[in-house]
Amino acid sequence: MGTSKMKQIISEKFKYIVIVGFICAIIASGYKFCFTPAVSYEGNFKYTRIIRIENSKDVSNSHYEFNYAGVLNTDGSYVAFLTAAERVYDFSKINSSWYRLSQQEKIKWLRNLTKYNNYHNDTYEIMFNLPSNSIADLPYLNKNFNGLMDMFVMHGNQLIAKIKPNAVIGTVSETVLLPKEIVNNKKSIALKYCAYGFVAGIFLSMAVFIGIPLFKNIQD
Repeated sequence: MGTSKMKQIISEKFKYIVIVGFICAIIASGYKFCFTPAVSYEGNFKYTRIIRIENSKDVSNSHYEFNYAGVLNTDGSYVAFLTAAERVYDFSKINSSWYRLSQQEKIKWLRNLTKYNNYHNDTYEIMFNLPSNSIADLPYLNKNFNGLMDMFVMHGNQLIAKIKPNAVIGTVSETVLLPKEIVNNKKSIALKYCAYGFVAGIFLSMAVFIGIPLFKNIQD
């Protein structure tokens, strides 16, 4: 098919090409306007707590350092925390598929979000890092995460107290870094996607109108 033939087809079908472009523009802009949230978030939700343990050394060996992070990272610690926390907090607002997860999958999810650093001299750092795009309800998390962390550390401390009854565990510092809140201009976004949709519709319809006779020529 020559260039002149393609120009002829475009000229003959110009009205339909424009109509398809407008239809695609309306669909694209309408979709973005309806489904773009008024507020979105950029970045990760990060929580850090530094913990100091006193009287954790073994009397028989003054060089022994108790592995606080190792105890917190056990399945038993996670199960104890989740059993109590699920009575108070709705984890489906953090992980939308929560109620479809098995107990092992819940533990794995929590363990993947948690990182521990050992600064020695009985000083540890616990970090939680959640991508904002994976959180079902970020305002809910913002409101409740301090309580969740307190409960997590409390259950870890209770477990440690059974092993080291003389240990005194204190929080040195805690830091919360929130994702950046972005207020979306839904009209502006819809207008932008209206233009994208129109251009896409034009090219799509041109491809169809030119492709049909081209396919027929190949068949013949």
